[in-house]
Amino acid sequence: MPACPEHRHMDEVAFSAHVRALAVAIRDRVAERTARTVLKDAERAREAVRIAMGTDDVTARVPADEGYSLLDEDWRALVDAYRDDYRIDLLSFRSSDAAEAEAGLRDRHLGWIVARFTRGRRLPQPGRTAPPIRSLEEIAGTGPLIEVRRSEGGEIDVGLASERLGDGMLGAAVVADVGGVAAATTGWESETSTRFRDEFLPRIPTAAGNQINVLRAMRNLLGLHQGLLTRAREDVDRIAHDGLEAIESHDDCCPGGADTFPTGLGLTTGVTALADGVARLTGGGTGITLLGDGGGPLEGHVDDARRLTAAGVVGHELGGPTPEVIVEKIMTALDTTYRELDRGYTEIGVNGLGALAKLMADNPDLLRAPRPSTEEGTSAATPGEPSDAAA
Repeated sequence: MPACPEHRHMDEVAFSAHVRALAVAIRDRVAERTARTVLKDAERAREAVRIAMGTDDVTARVPADEGYSLLDEDWRALVDAYRDDYRIDLLSFRSSDAAEAEAGLRDRHLGWIVARFTRGRRLPQPGRTAPPIRSLEEIAGTGPLIEVRRSEGGEIDVGLASERLGDGMLGAAVVADVGGVAAATTGWESETSTRFRDEFLPRIPTAAGNQINVLRAMRNLLGLHQGLLTRAREDVDRIAHDGLEAIESHDDCCPGGADTFPTGLGLTTGVTALADGVARLTGGGTGITLLGDGGGPLEGHVDDARRLTAAGVVGHELGGPTPEVIVEKIMTALDTTYRELDRGYTEIGVNGLGALAKLMADNPDLLRAPRPSTEEGTSAATPGEPSDAAA
């Protein structure tokens, strides 16, 4: 079964079984082809003994050590390596021993191949992130709330795009409540009511907008999480499929798919830039910039985070002249994917959630609307220093 985009969306049990079956197949094919290589090496080693004896007679009597003492240093090193690493004596190995050697390689020596796929097998199903993303969209909406404007004189002004505040349930409630209060107090004629409408009410949408931006930033961080899982699953699946094909295509005539099975990695391409923009103060200091705020790399679309396109990836050629080389390339590709996955989550955690948490802790005045003081019926908060939370 070739690599298929649908594999990455399997549930955890199905994906784990799918990848494990591929890893087991790689292990078994390596054992089979390695046993065949052992037999060929054994035949060559015995030929080297006959050459050292000065005879072409395959029935000629060899020394008690099977001719080991007659071999040169390189051949002895090869024989020693087989004895030490696989408990196989090339000098006495025959075709009748190949099946046992294959079973020994498969059952005792190559289990680590399957084990190295374990982390990739256990990657959660990316689709499990969809429900919380939808919930955040329902509560907070999706579009960017921060608007960057340029005046006729060329000055940059950063402000709240109030017409987008009501996209979600939270913003809609704020807009309705603030509008209702403003309408109800329109007829009041007093300094207190004027200050209430001019100083207090207009600041509630700004604080609420910043809170909504935090929720939308969380939504996009979840989108990045989903994108990382999707790309990681895709890479693990592709490595397993292409690696198996490279092993199966290997024979003594044509080295296994050399330069024919490029596996595209680059899991975290763009993640640094995306996560870095998830939470920081805007230039005007009037709101919070979240991932995809108009000019950001996502343009407000969490789907782009989910896709995490692999632009600029470094390909891994899985073909090679021997099964050992192919396996080494498969493991290098796997390890690269795991490292990039870790790096991606570091970016999300440190530059995403970490930056967002620090922003909220360091700037509470951007997230809280003032509450009018009971003293003289006026607001006790100055424009830059709101008091207790009211929104």
